[in-house]
Amino acid sequence: LSELNLALGGDWLEAGRESVGLRAGFGLDVTEFQQYLADTPSDLPSLSTAADLYRDNFLTGFTLPNCPEFDEWQFFQSESLRQALASALERLVDLLCDQAGYETAIPYARRRLALDPWHEPAHRHLMRLYAQTGQQAAALRQYQLCLETLAAEFGISPAPETIALHQEIRTGTLSRKADHLEDTPPTTARDPILNHPSKIQKRHNLPPQTTTFVGRERELTNIKKLLLDEAGCRLLNLVGPGGIGKTRLALAAAAQIVEAFPDGAIFVPLAPVSEVADIVPAMAEALRFTFYGSAAPKAQLLDYLSRKKLLLIVDNFEHLVEGADLLSVILSQAPEVTLLATSRERLHLQEEWGYEVQGLHFPAVRSRASRVSDPFEAVDGYSAIELFMQRARQTKANFGPSAEEMADIGRICQLVEGVPLGLELAAPWIRTLSCQEIAIEIERSLDFLSTPLRNVPERHRSLRVVFEQTWGRLSIAEQTVLRQLSVFRGGCTREAAEQVTGATLSVLASLVDKALLRRTNKGRYELHELVRQFAEAQLQTDPEVVNQVQQRHQSYFVAFLETRTAGVKGSKQKATLAEIKADMDNVRLAWRQAVAYRDAEAIERSAECLHIFYTYSSGHYEGQVAFQQAVAAFTNMPDSPKDEVQRQDLIVLDQQENLVGFLLTVQAYFLARISGKQLLPEQVIARLLQAQPGNRRRESVALAFLSRAISYQGRIADSIPYAELGLTLAVETGDLLGEWLSLLMLGGPHIDSQPAKAEQFLKRALAVCQKSGDPSARGWSCKNLGHVSIELGNYREGAQYVEQAIITFGDLDNIQGLGDAFEGAGKLAIAVGDYTGAIQNFRQSLAYFDETRSALRANHCRVWLSMAFRLQGDDHQAEQISQEALATFKAINDPLHRGYCLLNLGCLAQDQGDLARAEQLQQEALNIWQQIEQEARVADASSCLGHLMVASGEQRHNEARKYFRQALELSTKHQVAPIALDVCVGVAQLLAQTEDIEQAVELLALAEHHEATTFETKGRARQLMAELADQWPAEIVQTVQRRGQTQDLWTAAQALLAE
Repeated sequence: LSELNLALGGDWLEAGRESVGLRAGFGLDVTEFQQYLADTPSDLPSLSTAADLYRDNFLTGFTLPNCPEFDEWQFFQSESLRQALASALERLVDLLCDQAGYETAIPYARRRLALDPWHEPAHRHLMRLYAQTGQQAAALRQYQLCLETLAAEFGISPAPETIALHQEIRTGTLSRKADHLEDTPPTTARDPILNHPSKIQKRHNLPPQTTTFVGRERELTNIKKLLLDEAGCRLLNLVGPGGIGKTRLALAAAAQIVEAFPDGAIFVPLAPVSEVADIVPAMAEALRFTFYGSAAPKAQLLDYLSRKKLLLIVDNFEHLVEGADLLSVILSQAPEVTLLATSRERLHLQEEWGYEVQGLHFPAVRSRASRVSDPFEAVDGYSAIELFMQRARQTKANFGPSAEEMADIGRICQLVEGVPLGLELAAPWIRTLSCQEIAIEIERSLDFLSTPLRNVPERHRSLRVVFEQTWGRLSIAEQTVLRQLSVFRGGCTREAAEQVTGATLSVLASLVDKALLRRTNKGRYELHELVRQFAEAQLQTDPEVVNQVQQRHQSYFVAFLETRTAGVKGSKQKATLAEIKADMDNVRLAWRQAVAYRDAEAIERSAECLHIFYTYSSGHYEGQVAFQQAVAAFTNMPDSPKDEVQRQDLIVLDQQENLVGFLLTVQAYFLARISGKQLLPEQVIARLLQAQPGNRRRESVALAFLSRAISYQGRIADSIPYAELGLTLAVETGDLLGEWLSLLMLGGPHIDSQPAKAEQFLKRALAVCQKSGDPSARGWSCKNLGHVSIELGNYREGAQYVEQAIITFGDLDNIQGLGDAFEGAGKLAIAVGDYTGAIQNFRQSLAYFDETRSALRANHCRVWLSMAFRLQGDDHQAEQISQEALATFKAINDPLHRGYCLLNLGCLAQDQGDLARAEQLQQEALNIWQQIEQEARVADASSCLGHLMVASGEQRHNEARKYFRQALELSTKHQVAPIALDVCVGVAQLLAQTEDIEQAVELLALAEHHEATTFETKGRARQLMAELADQWPAEIVQTVQRRGQTQDLWTAAQALLAE
C-alpha cells in the first residue's frame, strides 16, 4: 500500500483496519478513454480527445515485485488499451482524409506507426499522406524506412502494393484520392489474434444490372409471400416463355428477401450449361464450393448444402429438365435451402410450386376511330408503357410522344403482350419509324404468321415477329456479327468479339443501341439467351461458317490462355485470374473442342495457364476432369479416373509422350489433392516427361507438381527426389514458378520434423516469389514460414508472416489459404498463452476449411483446437475433439497427426492425475514419431515424458533424465528453442530436488525470460522459481537470475548435454 500511495503521488488512499479505499474527487483516464471510444466511435472530436488522453502505456513505471500474476494482468490490460488506441488513430486518419484534412492527419498517422514500426500498411498510409501534402521527399524517406525496418527485423522485402505506391510517388502519378488505412490491427508477440474482414461466403452473388427494373410490384409481393410465409413452398418455379423477364424478376425478388436467409442468396446461371452432368459443378462454382476427397461431387455438394440456410436461384433450367431430380434431392437433404427456379416449362416435380410470369401490365386499346375523342386510357401505372418509353428515350433522348402516339405505344405493348424483350427490341426502331409505323409492322407480320404458327403460343409468335423485323432492319455487317456472336458462352470482351466475329466498335455499339446486345458495367458484351438462340439459328444455316467461327473461337481462347500464363504467375495474378474467370465458359468450350479434335498444339499452348488457374482458384475437381479428358484423347486411358492403368497397359498416341507426361502430372496432382488416389506410378509419368526432347522449363514445373501429388498421398520421402530434380531444372531454365514450387516442396513437408532445415528452403522460396511478384506464392510462403517460425520459437517473426499471409490471401479471396493462415494465428496464440484467442482463430480456420470442404485440413486444425481447450482447462472439449480426430487419423493412416492426438490426450490425462494412462498415450505418440523419423516431434514427446517421470516420483528420475537428454539432443540438432527451453525447466526440477538450487535458478531464469519460451513452459518456470526463491536470500536469487537471463540457450544446452 505504501508503494501504491507513493506511485499515485499524493495522499489518495484511505486505509482502515478492515478496508482500503480511494478518496473522492478523482477521475480515471482509462475509463474516460474507453467511454469516448464506445459512445462516439465515428466522431472526430471524441476520437481526438480519446487519443490525447492516451499519454503512455497502462501503469508505465509501476510494478509489484515478485508478483508474476500482476505482471501478466498489467501486460494484457496494456495491450488491450494499446490496440484500442491503434483502432482510434486509424479511424481518426480515415475521417480526416474523408474531409481532405491530410495535414492534420499526419501526426495521428505517425502515432499509429509508432505503435507498430513493423506495420507495413501504416507505412503506406503515411507515405500517401506525405505525397498528398506535397512532401514527396518525406514520402520517399518513409518508404526507405519501411524497407530498412522489414529487412532488419524479418529479412523480407515490402509488399508489392508498397513498392507500387513508392513507384507512383517517385514518378508523380499518384492519385489524389486518399485510401483508408487498411484494417490490419497491430500484431505483437502477445497479440496473435489477427482480425481481418471475413472472406467467407458473401451474402449474395446477384449480378448487378445496368438498366432499371420496371413494374412487377404485384409479382414481387406474391413471390415474397410464397417464399417467406408459405411453409410448404421451398421450390418456386417462375414459368414463362423466353424474354418474359423471369431472370430479372427472380433477381429483384432475391434482392428484396436476401436478409431472410443467413447464408444469403446465390445465383446459378445455367444458360451456358449444356449437359445435365454439369449442373453440380455450376452450382459449386456459384457457391464458391471446392470439391475435396474421394466422395462423388454430388454427394459433397449435398453435404455442403445440408448445413446452409440460403436461397438458391437456378436460372434457365428448361434445357436441363432431365436433371431436375437434383432439385428434389437438395430439398430432401438440405432442409434449410429454398430454391427459386426460372424455366420456360414446368419441372414436373412433386415439390414444385409453379408461378406463371406474364408480360408487363398494358392498357386495353380502343379502335383507331374512337381515339380522336378519347385516344387512350390513362397511361399511369402501366409498366409495359413505362418500359417502352424508358428504352425509347435511351435511343432518342428528346422522345416526347403526343396523345395519338401514346395510343400507338399502347398498341405496340398489346401486340407483344407486354413481353419485356419484345418491347426492348421494338423501342430502338423509334430512330427511323414512328410509333404508328412500328405498330403496323408488327401487326402485319403477325397476321402473316398466324396460319403457319397456329400451334405456337402467341407470345412466342410476337417475339419471333419482332426479332425477324429487327433482323431485317440490320445491315449485312450487323447480321454477320450478331449470328457469329452466338458462339460465345457467358458473353465476351470487345477484343474477343473483334477477333472472332470481325466486329467493329461501331457495329457493336449499333447492336447495343438496337437492344440486341447488352454491355455490362464491366465492359463485357452479352446476348439475352433467347436472342442468342435466334442468332444461333441464323448461323446454323451455313455449316461451313459455323466451323470457321468455332475454329476462330478456339484459336482466340487458346491464345488468350497462352498470353496470360505469365500473368497468373506474376504480380498481375489477381487481375489475370479474374480475367480468366470472367471468360471461363468460353475457355471450357475451347478446351473441350481442342480435346475433341485432339489438337495437340492447342492443348500444349493452353495447358500451363489452365492448370495454374485451376490450382490457384481451388478448382481441383474441374481441373482433374479437364486434364483427364485430355489424357484420354491421346492414350487408351478412360476419360474418368475409375480404374487404375498399369504401366504395360498404357498406350500413347501420335507420339505425344512429353505432352501426355505433362497432362498426367497435372491430372495426378489434382486427383491426389481431392482424393489421395494415384492412377499411374510416378515412375511412368516421369518417364513420359523425359521420353523425348520437350519443354524443359515446363518439365521443371511438372516435376514439382508430381512431387506435390506424391506428398498428398503421404509419401513425403518419395516426393523429395522429384522436387530436387525439378529445382535443378528450374534454376537451369530460369523458371521462377518451378523454382518456387520445388523449394516449397523441399521445405513444407519438414516443418514438423526438421523445422530449421525447412526454414532455409522456405526463405529461399519467399525470395523467389518476391522476385516473380506472384502473390499466391508469396501467401503460401509466408503461411509456411509463419508455421515454421512458431515451431522454432520466433513468435514476433511468425506473427508478421502469418499476418502477411492473411492479408495476401484475403486480397486474393483465397479461402483455403485463409484457413491455413488462421490456423497459424491459432498456433501463435497458444504459444503466447492467449487460449481464448487461439480458439477463436481455430474456429475461423475451420469455417474456411468448411467452405472449401477441406476435411483433412480441418482435422489437422482440430488437433490444435483440442490443445487450446486443454490448456484453457476445458477437459471435456479437449477429450472429445482429440478422440474424434484420432479416429479419423487412424482410418486414413496419418501417423504424424495421430501422434499429435495421442500426445495431447496423454497431457490431458496427466493434468487429470491419471499418470498411468498419460504414460501409455505419450509413449505411443513417441513410438509412432520414432518410426516415421519425425525427430522434432520425438523431442516434443520426450520432453513431455520427462516431465511425467518427474511427476511420478523420485524412483523415476533416471528415466526423466533419459527422456530430457533425448529431447535436448534433438531440439538442439533442429534448433527447436521452445522444446529446449521446456527441457531446461524439467532439468531444473531435477536439480532442485538434488539441492543444486543455483543451477536450477539459472535455468529457470533463462526459460522465464527467453522470447521463445511458450506460455505453458513459462508458467512452470515461474511456479518453481517462486518455490526456490523462498529458500535463498533475495539478493543472491536476483544475482543468479541475472546470470541466467543473459545465458545463450544453445550454450546452456550444450553444457547440460556435456554433463
